[in-house]
Amino acid sequence: MKGLLLHYSADTRSGIIAGDDGQRYSFRESDWNDSRGPENGLRVDFEAVSDTATAIYVDPSSLASTPGSGYQGVPRRKSKVAAGLLALFLGGFGIHKFYLGYIGAGFIHIILTFIIIGIPVNWVITIIEAIIYFTKSDEDFYQTHEVGRRNFF
Repeated sequence: MKGLLLHYSADTRSGIIAGDDGQRYSFRESDWNDSRGPENGLRVDFEAVSDTATAIYVDPSSLASTPGSGYQGVPRRKSKVAAGLLALFLGGFGIHKFYLGYIGAGFIHIILTFIIIGIPVNWVITIIEAIIYFTKSDEDFYQTHEVGRRNFF
């Protein structure tokens, strides 16, 4: 059966696949049989046993996107390390916010730095954000900042 990997958690090493039959199937990382690791948004081919997916492989047809096929590819994940380093070194300019795709929040950082509260205070804020980025798991970072689109803290 084919389906879409809806959610995978590296912390629990488990996830959910939405089968093309309209049912949802849970799986464990041990059921993953592809050299490419599980990533949210991948089309997969799997065997359905009750409400569990086993023998899971990435659907090769989904990797070769053709124009007009509707397949947009796997969403690219932003690096929490890159976001944290940008916050540490260029946080006053809001570069880490621009990197994460939060254009408005990036401009707010610039305004805060140069007009309202100044560089030292905004630097403390960006240090806190960098620490938050570094301490989140990769999955939490993805869910918070790419799926949930949380702009601040």
